[in-house]
This record gives sequence, C-alpha cells and structure tokens, in this order.
Amino acid sequence: MALEKITGNQEQFNKNISMLQLLDDKSKVIMEQIKLIKQAKKALMYQVLK
Repeated sequence: MALEKITGNQEQFNKNISMLQLLDDKSKVIMEQIKLIKQAKKALMYQVLK
C-alpha cells in the first residue's frame, strides 16, 4: 500500500521528502538559536548578580 503511493506519484514524494529535510534543517537552526539565547540570558544574569 505505501509502496504503491510512493511509486504512483514519485515527483510529489520527492517534493515531500525535500520539504521534510528543509523543515528539519530549519528546526536545527532554531534549536541552536534557542541555545544561544539561553547562554546570553545566563551571561546577563551573571553580570547582574556579580
């Protein structure tokens, strides 16, 4: 059943896979940005409490 869907519309399947990869890449960038924001918050709090 799944194989029939994939082979039935290969172009759409490839587009969907590309979109999933793009979303995964964007997610990784956002996670890295969140990590950097957390680090910046810690640095600011360190300065305040110093």
